Amino acid sequence: SFNEKLEAELTAHLDTERCLAVLFLDLDRFKEINDLFGHLVGDAVLQCVAEKIRSILKPGQMVARLGGDEFAVIVPGLPSASYATRTAEAILDAFNDTGANLPAGVTIGTSIGIAV
Repeated sequence: SFNEKLEAELTAHLDTERCLAVLFLDLDRFKEINDLFGHLVGDAVLQCVAEKIRSILKPGQMVARLGGDEFAVIVPGLPSASYATRTAEAILDAFNDTGANLPAGVTIGTSIGIAV
């Protein structure tokens, strides 16, 4: 469904002044979490990350797990490319939130790339 949504948004944005951004997230040191705490905790972390990202997205935006520790976010309808940075910053802020509902003893960060 991610690919279908991306294709639809790309087509919809061809004739508009609005921007479409895709954010690519790679979790930092996720392999260490699996190695130290086991795959059950790793799976719980992935679920927490997905929910945290989903909770800050606006209607029409979509997050998908691409595989492993990689996620992508579709951010359509932006008035300018700089608005994509605001979404990325909101996601980074969510990762810095100490009440992130992660399993005990686990901290996680992310690196984000943006394509507009």
